Amino acid sequence: MECVDPEFATFLSPFVEALDQHASAAYGLWPDLRLAYFNPSWFAFAAANDGEPDISSRWPLGASIADLPAPPLSNFYRILFGRCLATNSRREFEYDCSSADVDRRFHMVIRPLGKAAGLLIINTLRLEHPHDESLRPKHDAIEQQYRDRNGIIRMCMNCRGINRLSNPAAWDWVPAWVRVLPDNVSHGLCPVCASFYMAQLNDSTVSI
Repeated sequence: MECVDPEFATFLSPFVEALDQHASAAYGLWPDLRLAYFNPSWFAFAAANDGEPDISSRWPLGASIADLPAPPLSNFYRILFGRCLATNSRREFEYDCSSADVDRRFHMVIRPLGKAAGLLIINTLRLEHPHDESLRPKHDAIEQQYRDRNGIIRMCMNCRGINRLSNPAAWDWVPAWVRVLPDNVSHGLCPVCASFYMAQLNDSTVSI
């Protein structure tokens, strides 16, 4: 399955055959950050991770990722994509996209098309293995340990750790809430992930 804006397809013509066969999930953006292209692996990854049909219905061609309601990561990507367009330069970095049972790291490449006519974003799996409990101990989904007086659970939108009420500096790995998102979740970034993303934007020498 492939989905592309016909006008955007003209910018993809040098790469489209390779993208159609590529195992990496790829998508394209217009300069105003509207979605313009998905390769078959985009849909395959979404389906394999229980994201379909919700992903396709929420984020069809023409939807704008600028409308993502969850800062600070939405702000990060708006700034990053804007810099790529403004400088007509390629950027890349790695990010966490783990499931409840598997630790996964992806490599993102952001490539401008034409003279800043759009962006092609390719997400390649770099690491995948079962979680190491010595590095990421499992915690039970005990609501009184994580749900605050307003009924909110705070989850890091990058590593998906859960903020512990008794120790605000602690963000625990709760696999049950990665498998099935609990009600009334507030997405933010834990201090480690926030520092990582801030460093990408602040360090002009880093190819992100």
